[in-house]
Amino acid sequence: VLHKLILPASVTRIGDSAFTLARGFGNSEDGSDVSTQGIFCSATTPPALGPNAFSYCNHYFHVPAASLADYQTAWAAATGAQTNRSTLVGDL
Repeated sequence: VLHKLILPASVTRIGDSAFTLARGFGNSEDGSDVSTQGIFCSATTPPALGPNAFSYCNHYFHVPAASLADYQTAWAAATGAQTNRSTLVGDL
């Protein structure tokens, strides 16, 4: 089981349903250690999201601290959807 996925800074788009129903990366509901588990996205510009990129997810998405507000704005529809309980963490 993977507990950590690192997306390099070169990622500019996360495709349709890329993380739909993804499991095993630690999540915001099971008490996982927020600092070591989740999906780490190091791009300073938030990647564009395909439809349903995060449907039915509840992972920690680690992003650059200086870009947290940009991610919150760009990914608001995806991370705030009723089918998604993911948490953006600005700690990179």
